[in-house]
Amino acid sequence: MHWLYLHLPHLFAEHSLPEFRSEQPVIVVTQDGRQVIDINAAAQQAGLETAMTSETACCLCPAVRVVKYSAATAFQALRHVAIAALAESAWVSPDAPDGLYMEVGSMRRLKGDYAAQIAFLHEFYAELGYTVHIAQHSRARAARILARQTGAAAASEPDALIELRHLPVTVLSLSAAMIKRLHKLGLKTLGDLNALDTGELNYRLGASLDEVDFIFGRRQWLPEPFYAPESFDWSQSFEHDIEQQQALFFPISQGIRTFCQFLRLRCLSAQRLILVLRFRERERYPARTLQINLAEAENSTESWLYMLKMTLERCELPAPVVAASLHAGGKHEAELIPVEQKAAVLWEAPTDQIRARQTRLLNRLAARLGEHHLLFPRCVHDPRPERQSIYASSIVQSTETAAITQLSGRTRPLWLTPVTPLVFSSRAMLSEFRIVHGPVQIHTGWWDDEGCYRNYYISRLPGGSLCWIFFDKNQQCFSQGLFA
Repeated sequence: MHWLYLHLPHLFAEHSLPEFRSEQPVIVVTQDGRQVIDINAAAQQAGLETAMTSETACCLCPAVRVVKYSAATAFQALRHVAIAALAESAWVSPDAPDGLYMEVGSMRRLKGDYAAQIAFLHEFYAELGYTVHIAQHSRARAARILARQTGAAAASEPDALIELRHLPVTVLSLSAAMIKRLHKLGLKTLGDLNALDTGELNYRLGASLDEVDFIFGRRQWLPEPFYAPESFDWSQSFEHDIEQQQALFFPISQGIRTFCQFLRLRCLSAQRLILVLRFRERERYPARTLQINLAEAENSTESWLYMLKMTLERCELPAPVVAASLHAGGKHEAELIPVEQKAAVLWEAPTDQIRARQTRLLNRLAARLGEHHLLFPRCVHDPRPERQSIYASSIVQSTETAAITQLSGRTRPLWLTPVTPLVFSSRAMLSEFRIVHGPVQIHTGWWDDEGCYRNYYISRLPGGSLCWIFFDKNQQCFSQGLFA
């Protein structure tokens, strides 16, 4: 194996800030806004440097533009770079926040020698607008250190080994205190560490120096491969302009059939598909994006064709359509969902047939009524029992899940009744409610206008059944549930 490491020092800024290459001074600061972590050429000419405080930078250059670093944006940028690199190497591995491993030994016969590959990658990423430093080595970690510290590839393996031995120990991922301890022991370069037994150093210093073994090849380390997400893209330009919705159904239905075949071959399903319509006068009528939504995810051609028909019937065309495209997965807001694998059987189980008919019915209802008018019961996380279930659209996926709340080994009642005040006219009536468990205190709802303070009890009624009661802060008694 032979590895290239690509270091993109300005990845976040060059991906999200078009003015980073302009003559305006631009600095990128940490998320708390205190320290400068990246600058452009104009800011460097103005005397600004990385690692200085943002206040100092603004004082030195009042015209500087300050941008806060976003980890999410940087992740998307690195993902974009990794997907582009898959065209040049079968083994690509992102190294957050701004690096990338590429295995190129297996591609040498197709791509030429390593120098030609490096020159091509420099040109390729320059066209994408990225500054890149590339180093090569037979060991992935060694290539990483060379690219990040020297910014260039050594001419040969022996030259690279000499460079590695002379690099300071500060290039390792160690704390400042550990670096100081190594300096006190006279260990100032990677060559000093490589001359000693790493296991003994780990034992004496209480820190892991395995990275030294990975760099010099005493132990093997391979980066985790990156796989591009599944995505579907289909487009069709029409020979004749289409002015009516019904006429759009036939050409787009070919894309729907291709999409469903794509899903079935990969054991995937989808709940949403993006349809883009492009019109004759592009400047006057921009492209329109439509969402084809199912009530439940599936890969049935019949369901998707029916939803396409209903979506087109509700769409008004401002101008003749000249092209259409379908998109799902990848960077689009239409997730592809793996289908649950089932054991192969000769006949489909009756429950599967019922489930298929139910899904077909729900999809037809969603098409007729609209997906936001078809509501399903969902659980939400709220300590108040009466607020733990809601009705919501299937398209809006809740990120919260509500587990069964345990009350000291007992679950809450299966039958939750409306909150009903209990009025006791005498002590005899009160004594009939015998407490068998409690209290369990709930003091919640402070974030809205319906806060509550309750002490819950499980009480046995005269007939022997169990009910769920609580007392509020005014010591008034209420019932809220019955146990089966």
